[in-house]
Amino acid sequence: MQLSVDGVSRGRPAVVDGYLTLPATQRLATTSILLAFELRTKAIRPHPLVSANTNKLAFHRGPLLLAIETADHPNDDLRALRVRDPKKCEHPSQVGVTEEGLLKVTLAGSRVVVQGGEQRTERCNLHLIPYHDWGNRGFGDLMVWIPKEDTDSV
Repeated sequence: MQLSVDGVSRGRPAVVDGYLTLPATQRLATTSILLAFELRTKAIRPHPLVSANTNKLAFHRGPLLLAIETADHPNDDLRALRVRDPKKCEHPSQVGVTEEGLLKVTLAGSRVVVQGGEQRTERCNLHLIPYHDWGNRGFGDLMVWIPKEDTDSV
């Protein structure tokens, strides 16, 4: 967490008994306070008794649940996409924005391609957006629980 007061960085703020504190002299003259929280993209593993999500991962960034949407993968059946386990990636995620200004997290993944009775796997990037932004860029599917690579579930 980083603190800026009136546009001047104050570094990591003092927290006393769970409260952020400012010196009294700053409180009187302050017009703006900005807190910047470090948010990391983290994988969520399903409860072992939820068999529908076995060998799948979901992702969140701070309080935002992330999901794959058809708008970012128009030529793919979302069920054919796989995510590489972030623990096995050198760079597990990249953060950016879509053309529409939505948060976009890019993860390493793959797609299962079936052609002429043959099945193969191709590397690809998976683009996730906040779950609450689904449907703002057109009609399409959404997937929160993404199968991990090395699994055959479709």
